[in-house]
Amino acid sequence: MLRKVSGTKSVLKLEELTHTKDIGYTCKELKIKYVGHIAREQNQPEKWNVAAINWIPYGQTRKKGRPATRWVDEIVNRVGPQWMSVAQNRMRWKRVSETHASWWAN
Repeated sequence: MLRKVSGTKSVLKLEELTHTKDIGYTCKELKIKYVGHIAREQNQPEKWNVAAINWIPYGQTRKKGRPATRWVDEIVNRVGPQWMSVAQNRMRWKRVSETHASWWAN
């Protein structure tokens, strides 16, 4: 309906008219912001989110074949293996999150 009212079919023009962001961009941006939040809490192992990330299941083996990509693998590919130390600087991590999200949107 919005396309009929505005008279345009372009998604970019609709986003500009409604002042909204692409949902994929928003999801990626929030995901990497949360990763930075967790990385800054690594010195507090009693928190459940830190414990869940560092948890290694006991007595379970992986299935055959190529392993599923973990969310940490995506961060390492984009930011580098030292992403935990990069996340300690909030301003630098904010630039990283915006760049990562915009890379996904393009």
